[in-house]
Amino acid sequence: MELGYDVAPLEAYVRYENGRYLDGWYNRLRDAYLTTMADLGVHADLSPADFLAAMDGYEERDPQLAIVVLAIKAKVKGGLGKLRERPRGEGWRQGKPWRALSRPTWRPDIRAAVISRTRINLHRKIVRHAAFTGQYPVAILSDCVVYAADGESPLDFLPCRDGKPLPGGFKLGINPGLVKHEGTQTVLWGEEVRERFNAPELNLARYIKDGTVTDVDNREEERATMSLFGDGLDAAVQKAFTRPAPKSAGAQMRYLVKQMKGTKPVAQMLRVSQRTVERYVKDRIKKPRPDLAARLEREVKARLQPQIRAKARQQAATTGGIVIDTRARIGYTAPVGSTDEDRLRHLTVALPGAGRHRAAPQGDRR
Repeated sequence: MELGYDVAPLEAYVRYENGRYLDGWYNRLRDAYLTTMADLGVHADLSPADFLAAMDGYEERDPQLAIVVLAIKAKVKGGLGKLRERPRGEGWRQGKPWRALSRPTWRPDIRAAVISRTRINLHRKIVRHAAFTGQYPVAILSDCVVYAADGESPLDFLPCRDGKPLPGGFKLGINPGLVKHEGTQTVLWGEEVRERFNAPELNLARYIKDGTVTDVDNREEERATMSLFGDGLDAAVQKAFTRPAPKSAGAQMRYLVKQMKGTKPVAQMLRVSQRTVERYVKDRIKKPRPDLAARLEREVKARLQPQIRAKARQQAATTGGIVIDTRARIGYTAPVGSTDEDRLRHLTVALPGAGRHRAAPQGDRR
């Protein structure tokens, strides 16, 4: 009806008893989320600029509270998935009912209504923003919307009037229904990943957060998970280093050039021009874009003190073991929205010395 169509229902099936089924659950989780975020310094009444500043690195202020935030988000996702729980084995056969069907909380219609309401509200914001600015998204994925802008901050393109967001559009904030900054990447980054993977249809909204693109085939999630476990192993081994890694972009680039004996192989490895490498070496460029900064740090640490790295791995494999702190996407092969669906988890795992095959060099991981 909002779009000008005449909708006239002919028949409806409704329940005699009705009510706001999810209100208690929603209010409890919302309050828990807002309270925890406030404890992390992100309050509900911040101005857009203050909100962006507060969200920058909030997880590092208190890692334990950050885990609580992740748990609340997982509870929301898992709770909605439980409304449409699918068969989980247990001898189930095609065409037969499964145990979840007998529960009063098995309500796939409510789950569908929640998802539908969320999508409709997002669509309204997109339409409203287009009416204000004439801008339309360049990519959409679930609740992530990507726009082209002249600057790196959402404040560079979100329309305002007298310093306040226009009604009905996107508004920055922590409350449910408001939006946060997911990430910013350059147009050149988008074209580079599409060309590298020969995927002109690649949905950039999937990778906009940190600019990392693992692969576009069916093994994408598996590779990403293995990479996260590898990062955790590397972080644990790096605690044994006797000298710090280069910090500035220029120092990191000079270290790589020395290790690889030239600017050309470094340029090929980092996927930048040779001239760009030379400018970093001479400190003519000092602040790399986020994706290049991440690659620089990763490649430097991978080459730093190889003998000490090998000694630390050997010691972990044969004596006291090693503690790994990482995030990884873990789950079962399951329908989207079910309780068994894979999700991002924060793990702190102690690997004993007997697990020496798990502390193998990166090329030997399986």
